[in-house]
Amino acid sequence: MKKPINRIIFCAIIIIGVWAGIASAESVNLPQTGQTKCYDAEGAEITCAGTGQDGEKQAGMPWPNPRFTAGTGAEADCMIDNLTGLMWPKNGNLAGGKKTWDDAIDYANNLTLCGHSDWRLPNINELESLANADETNTAAWLNAQGFTNVQSNLYWSSTAVAYSMNFAWFVHMSNGLVKYYYKTSNYYVWPVRTGQQPGNSAISLPKTGQTVTWRAGDDGDLEKGIPWPSPRFTVQGACVTDNLTGLMWPKDGNLAGGKKTWDDAIDYANNLTLCGHSDWRLPNRKELFSLIDYGNQEPALPSGRPFANVQSNFYWSSTTYAYTGSAWIVDLWSGVVNYDYKGYNGYVWPVRAGQSGSFDNLTISISGTGSGTVTSSPSGISCGSTCSASFASGTVVTLTAVADASANSAFTGWSGACTGTSTTCTVTMDASKNVTAQFSKPAQSIQISLTSGWNFISFPNLPTDKSVTKVFADVSSNVRIIWGYDNQNKKWQVYKPKVQGSMFNVIENIESGKGYWVYMDASGKIDMTGWTASTAPIPLYPGWNLIGYNGNDGTINPPSGWVIIWGWEKGLWYAKHSTLNDLSALPLNSLSKGKAYWIKMTEAATDWTQQ
Repeated sequence: MKKPINRIIFCAIIIIGVWAGIASAESVNLPQTGQTKCYDAEGAEITCAGTGQDGEKQAGMPWPNPRFTAGTGAEADCMIDNLTGLMWPKNGNLAGGKKTWDDAIDYANNLTLCGHSDWRLPNINELESLANADETNTAAWLNAQGFTNVQSNLYWSSTAVAYSMNFAWFVHMSNGLVKYYYKTSNYYVWPVRTGQQPGNSAISLPKTGQTVTWRAGDDGDLEKGIPWPSPRFTVQGACVTDNLTGLMWPKDGNLAGGKKTWDDAIDYANNLTLCGHSDWRLPNRKELFSLIDYGNQEPALPSGRPFANVQSNFYWSSTTYAYTGSAWIVDLWSGVVNYDYKGYNGYVWPVRAGQSGSFDNLTISISGTGSGTVTSSPSGISCGSTCSASFASGTVVTLTAVADASANSAFTGWSGACTGTSTTCTVTMDASKNVTAQFSKPAQSIQISLTSGWNFISFPNLPTDKSVTKVFADVSSNVRIIWGYDNQNKKWQVYKPKVQGSMFNVIENIESGKGYWVYMDASGKIDMTGWTASTAPIPLYPGWNLIGYNGNDGTINPPSGWVIIWGWEKGLWYAKHSTLNDLSALPLNSLSKGKAYWIKMTEAATDWTQQ
């Protein structure tokens, strides 16, 4: 039964300034859509410069790099979105199938995972935040980021359709479509838990506008997100500023006087001069989406809006759809986010930047023979490889480098926007900047013994010169052939020191984390001085992977999605299967440093940590 509740806007508001004499609540920074390319009306890729398309403007907060971070310890089965701060189950189909809307909410409300029991069904803003407009399939992209089992299908949100007890909103996790359907329909479930805490994300998502609750645990009951400012909009002549996003819109929702094709809509917006400004453009998908009030319909805009002539049809965005002859559209009458052929006619509502404040990107790189991590204050940077985060212009960021003592590493200095050898440095964000932290460790001498015939090996230590001729220099006269394998592209690689040319790709350099078949005409030894190879997780791809193990000798801790692991030693095969015990091979009970292994995967994985 429908239970209207009083709308309570908590005034725990951070005062950030005065705009036109009216105090504003904390504004939000809309993220980029992810789109980085531009296309013509027929879908052919074109140069972005001067187009005004989303791929050129890339308006919004840049995404952190990495976008997602895998949990550790008790939170190992979860992923953190560094853009929003939200925590999601790593398994995108944890519930094991589809459920009705009510059952989806019950499942999320009763979930205990990663040491937390405050899970819930995400609202439509939270679910939509996962969409990547630069990808043909968001689900596949998410799986490649470290998630598993994300379905290219429909996922329920906790947001019900305004004034209807029968419908609720969903997101299609393949293409990013936002629509609604009967609550009795069966869709997938992906719980979320609040991670929106100051300092742990690049952006904060606003509330959806839904204030009517149909049941416990729905969007109207929880009202998750940043409260909207009051007033939401400020009128400035023929223009309106959205105090939530800082974006400026024409007051007239049909200023262009009718529908236009996508190309004509972009041209109209690019050439508009209004309210003393000439930097208008067609809004991207996120910007149009930010206008929707999921507590209203017909139009689905916030109450008290000062706009006129809002049309009961779709509006073009500047964001191209996955099938590039179409573009994303937003129906501001219903709240649906869909796509349509660029040659069709839709309404035009230009926008201009107005995001309060500006942001600069800080990119951190790690170099040297050692390993370590770099963190920042304010938070945003925390990585042991390459990562980036955006900070408000003028922010003084303190970076701290910590060497990996367990790997016998030492911090040796900064370069780029930071200099010196102190483990801390400060960067003033008055532009986008790059900083490199260098770590080193002492070289070690090792010896690799090769027997006559086949050897199945990897290289846990590598010299500075990793060329195959340098690595095998000590035994070059006895090497008949070396085989490697490109795990991602499923292609063999070969090196024949005594034969020129090959139908296969030629091995030029020996790589860490790779396995090799080496055939020797006679036994020999390789004496090598080098550095311990990385024990970071090895990227695995669907199908067969030939990997080199750099960790310590120990039991097998297989990655998710594995089928079987094969090892080979002195003419004997060893195997471990995910489900079968009776194999025509000896049991593989442990992995050994410096050995190679075949592993078959059903899906991509980046979570196989070497011990």
